[in-house]
Amino acid sequence: MGPEETLKRGYALVQTPEGKLIRAVGAARKQGDFLVRFADGKLPVKVKEK
Repeated sequence: MGPEETLKRGYALVQTPEGKLIRAVGAARKQGDFLVRFADGKLPVKVKEK
């Protein structure tokens, strides 16, 4: 059981580089660098404004 089917429907997951989920904007800002996971791969993201 995993998120693959949900990702195929157009959703995305926001994760730390270690794979932990980020569930809020504030947490993403604090993290600084994170990944957005789509059905077809991951996109690295760097926060410019904290």
